[in-house]
Amino acid sequence: MAMYGADSDALDRLSEQVAAAAQTLAHGSTLLRHRLYNSAWVGQDAVSFQREWDTQHRTTIRETVGFLNNAAQQLKDQARAQREASAGLSGGATNSFCANPVTGTESSARSTVAGILKDLAEGRPPNGTFEIRQLSDGRYIVILPGVQDLTKGIDEGADAAKRDALQGAAIGGSFGAAIGAVSGFVGTAAGEWMAPSGTTRDMSNAIPNHLLGTANPYSAAVKQALHDAGVPPGAEIMLVGHSYGAMTAVDLAADKSFNQTSGAAGTYHISHVVAVGADTGWRANQIPKGTDALIANNRLDTAVLAEEVRHKDTVGHPGVMNVDFDGDSWKGAGHDPSIYSSYIRAESPELSGWMSSLGDSFSGSGTSVQPRV
Repeated sequence: MAMYGADSDALDRLSEQVAAAAQTLAHGSTLLRHRLYNSAWVGQDAVSFQREWDTQHRTTIRETVGFLNNAAQQLKDQARAQREASAGLSGGATNSFCANPVTGTESSARSTVAGILKDLAEGRPPNGTFEIRQLSDGRYIVILPGVQDLTKGIDEGADAAKRDALQGAAIGGSFGAAIGAVSGFVGTAAGEWMAPSGTTRDMSNAIPNHLLGTANPYSAAVKQALHDAGVPPGAEIMLVGHSYGAMTAVDLAADKSFNQTSGAAGTYHISHVVAVGADTGWRANQIPKGTDALIANNRLDTAVLAEEVRHKDTVGHPGVMNVDFDGDSWKGAGHDPSIYSSYIRAESPELSGWMSSLGDSFSGSGTSVQPRV
C-alpha cells in the first residue's frame, strides 16, 4: 500500500538548498549594485538606471530573498512536524495516515469549513495536491482545491487587449480597435488558463469536463488516492471543494460506484458536500437524497458568471441548498476562496439551518495527508 507523507531528511536537505539559494541571490544583488555604481558608465541614462535598480529591481530581489528564506523555514518546520507525526502514529497505525497532525481549534462544522476555505486561499494544500483529513472520531474530510486565482489570465489578457486595440485602430479605426481588444483579451487569457500545469487541477481539464462532459481526471485521481491511503470502505466523508474542486466534489457525490447513498455499489458514505466557486447548481438533482449539499456562489465571481451562461440551476432538490451572495469582485476576479470563507464564517441567516444540522460534526483534531493528483 502506498505511503503518503514526506521524507523528513529530504525536506531538511531541500530547506538547506532553498536557504543557500536565498543567500546567493542576496550576495549577487549586493555585488551587482557595487559594480553598477562603480562602473565607467556615466550620464543621465546611467543615473536613471541606477534609480530604477534601487527602487524596483533591488526591491523585487529583496522580496524574493525573503520569500525563499520563509520557504526554507517552512520546509524545516514541515520536516519537524513530519517526524513528530510519524513517531506518534508508528505504534499501531494500520493504514497510510502517517502524516501531519491537525489541531482541532474549530468548535463547529461552520468554522471548520470556513477555515478550510481560508487555507485554500493561502495555498494549502499546495498546487498539485489535495487533502485527506482523518478526524479522531473516524470521520473524514476530503478537501478539493481548484483554480484559485484567475487574475493572471486577466492581467495578461488586458495587456494583450491594449496592444491589439492599437493595432486594430491603425487598420480599422474604432471598430478595428474594439475587435482587436476583444480578440487579444480572449485569446491571451484563454491561453494562460488552458496551459497544462502537470496536475489534474487545472483549467485544461476543468473546462472540457464542465462544458463538454468529458471524463474528469481529478475525480479518478481522488478515488485512487483514497484507496491507496487506506480510507476504509463505508467511511463517512464530507467533501469540500472550490472551483474545479467543487465540480469534482459533485461528480464524486453523484457517482454510484463511489457514494453509497447513490447506490449499494458505492464505496464510501458521502454525507455532506460543500461546493463553492463553481456553477454546479444545475446538477443538484444528481446528488442523492442521502447526501446533504451546500452550493454557494459569489454573484461577482467571474468563473461562475461565465459558466452560468450554459446551465440553468435545478430548483428545490431535496437535501441541496443552493445560495448566491454578493461578495468581493477584486480578489482573484471574485473567485478567491477567502471570499467564500468570509461568507460562511459570517453566520449568514440563509445558511443557519444547513450549518446547524452539522453541529460540531467534522470538527476536532486528527491527521492529514496531501496526495498528488
